[in-house]
Parts: sequence; structure tokens; C-alpha cells
Amino acid sequence: MRDVDKKLEYWQTHREVTTNFIVERASALENNNGTMAIFGAGRCNDLDIKEVLKYVKKLYLLDIEVSHIEEGLKNQNLNDDERKKIILIGDIDFTGNNENLYEQLEEMLKNKCSAKKIIKFIRNVSNNLDTLKLLEEYENFFSIVVSSGVHSQLFADTFLILEKYSNDYSKKDISNIYKEIIYAYSKGAYEYNNLLLKVLNSNGEILILLDLIEICEEYNTLRFLELIERSIKTGNPTLIDEISKYWLMGSGHADTDIRSRLDEDNVAIFRKENKFKYRFWIWKFSEERAYYIKAYAINKKCFKNSK
Repeated sequence: MRDVDKKLEYWQTHREVTTNFIVERASALENNNGTMAIFGAGRCNDLDIKEVLKYVKKLYLLDIEVSHIEEGLKNQNLNDDERKKIILIGDIDFTGNNENLYEQLEEMLKNKCSAKKIIKFIRNVSNNLDTLKLLEEYENFFSIVVSSGVHSQLFADTFLILEKYSNDYSKKDISNIYKEIIYAYSKGAYEYNNLLLKVLNSNGEILILLDLIEICEEYNTLRFLELIERSIKTGNPTLIDEISKYWLMGSGHADTDIRSRLDEDNVAIFRKENKFKYRFWIWKFSEERAYYIKAYAINKKCFKNSK
């Protein structure tokens, strides 16, 4: 069986729930101008693009690698008219990282630079992340902005690089570098959220899907499955706050940041009108692992200082 077929088989329920969540919000949104942006579209294995296209005039798919999107669209069985509704945007780092972080980090590790110097470099990159100039032409443009599973991947390659050279450093040094990468994730999640909100128009709705917990033997998180299932059944996300130290980096930072930005008075109004939505489910990723997904649908007016 081809890898893509395996993914479609494992991901079927996740794909259906994700697609239904998006089209439900697109069809319900008032003053919808028909534009939707999906950040981190990748190969689109987790989404039925053909179904989503029924609810938009223009669909913008964004990823750092356009070739991945093009490859994924080949498996979506789109006709010419459907394909014409899609605009691809690539070669963009959603955190505003302009420092060639991965190349420079690997070079420093390869040259056995001191942990202190590496930490200083990562801190400098983190503090200079800036999404202000990204997608300027799309500011306040989209009626619906979707981000699915992106936050946890913002700096994922840093850990792979660090692991390659871990034997060249003490456990204490590796631990300190690791902590600095966590800081980078927090800054990256903040800047990425800034970007998502920047391109959302004043009447628009943001849909953020967070892979909040990785459920597998490797991370000893199978023991939380009962709690996770209870959270899903009751629709109570605060149950998961009890195990927040097991949240995935980036996703956990994003969840905290999003909640801090909400205007609770406006949220209460939108809740009353059934326009502020949470949804939770388990994504069966492979035979060995799954993810607890927490999805938000939030109108821009629910955020403090929204324009």
C-alpha cells in the first residue's frame, strides 16, 4: 500500500471531522466574502479540498513548500474549474524567521561552539522574529483563516539537528539548549498567531486546530486516554489543563496565547449566539500514535483590540 493510501486510511475520521468543521463554519459565517486561507496546507492529506471548494470563491493554500501542495492536489481529483479557484503561496516562514536558523544552528553544533554561544544565537533569533512584513498584501483580507497542526511544527527541525550532535555536549548543556528552543517555540507561536489575525478581516473567523497531546507509549501518555476521552465526551477542555506539562510545544504555547488574547465580554456574546466554537477529537495518526485535537472557531471580534 502506498504511503498516501495508508495515511488516508488512518486519517479518515480526522479528515472527515476537520473538513466538516471547516465547511460548517464557512457556511454559517455572516458577511463571508468567499475567501479562505489554509496555512500549513502541506500535501492536504488531512482535508477534502474538493468539499471545501463548494463553500468558497477563492481558496489560498499556504506552505513553505509549494511542491508539497501541488503533489497533494493531484490526489484530490479536482476538475479544471475547481483548480482555478485555488491560489498557492509558498516559500514563507510563518514565524518571520529570517536568520537561516537551521543552517546556522547545525553549523555551530558541527563546529562544537559553546552551549552559551548557541543559546545566545537562538535567543537572538527568537527575539527578532517578526511577521509584520509577511503577507502585507493580504492584511484584513480573508473571511476564514485556517491553521491545522502548524504550531507544533514551527521549530521542529531544531530538535532533530540537536539530537545529531548530542554526544558532543554534556547533558547539562543539551538541557539548557533544549530550554532555549522551548523559548523559541513560545515566541514563534505568538508571532504566528499575529500573522493569522493580521490577514483575517474584521468580520472573519479564525479556525485553529491544535495537536495538543501526542498519545503514545514513547511519551507515556497512553495513561491519559481516559481523561482525554472524558474531555471530548463532556466538551470540557479544562480537564486537559491538568496535564498541561505534556502538551506539545508550540501547540501548548499557542493555546495559552490565544486564551490570553480573548475579550471575555465579546466571547460571552458570541457564545450566546452559538458563534464561538470548540471541538475536540482524537486523530489516529498511525498504528503507534494518536493526537488529541483541540479546535477553535473564533470571530475576530472576540479578540482584544481587534480591528
